[in-house]
Amino acid sequence: MKEEKLCIEDTKLDQKLLDGGVRFLPWIGKDYDKGLSYDNDGKLILGTDENPGKKILVLGESHYVDDYDPDEDIRHFTRDVILNYVDLDAPFQRWMNTFTKFIRALYGEDMDRAQCAGLFSRLAFYNYLQVPISGPRMAGGNDDYEKAQAPFFNLLEEKKIEPDVVIIWGNRLWEYLPDGHGFDWYKEYAQDDDTHRSGKYVVNGKDVVLIPIYHPSVGFSYEYWNKVICHLL
Repeated sequence: MKEEKLCIEDTKLDQKLLDGGVRFLPWIGKDYDKGLSYDNDGKLILGTDENPGKKILVLGESHYVDDYDPDEDIRHFTRDVILNYVDLDAPFQRWMNTFTKFIRALYGEDMDRAQCAGLFSRLAFYNYLQVPISGPRMAGGNDDYEKAQAPFFNLLEEKKIEPDVVIIWGNRLWEYLPDGHGFDWYKEYAQDDDTHRSGKYVVNGKDVVLIPIYHPSVGFSYEYWNKVICHLL
């Protein structure tokens, strides 16, 4: 599956992001601007040019790179990971379950990998830390999270991206996100004795909703998190 079929690659945009400190360029689906929304029953609606939904940026925490070479060009690493997932001819690997469980949480249904793959044409995906991590489930240092702030907000402010919603993978990453940029709490939703809250930044004069969820790699119920996402949008 070729990259141009599902992912936008804009040379000028890529260079602008790289100049702003981004090292792992984001995946931007070709139908990202059409967005997604939910009806009153929580059913996922695919936006159209005439009736667009909300542009959703999925925010992961970090890339695990084994035997990292600092001279290696890593700019397309994020895109290559997702291209590998959406290429149904590529052999299935365990890490792919993370993406499948997350897309199921958006749908609220038990979709298979083939059904999940197509939805990436409507999403943007970016990993917050701009340095590779040497092992799975490891965290970066405090300096790594601080240095990641400027590239992240450069991305949010870019006119060709400007998400309406950022869905954040994992409580650790949520705790590291800065409180500036007009941060305020947005909505609250209670489920099974747990209370979930979304926040918002003000970017380019408009609200960007922030929805923290559990990381979908382990211990993740897509039915549960579908309800959280729907209610906190």
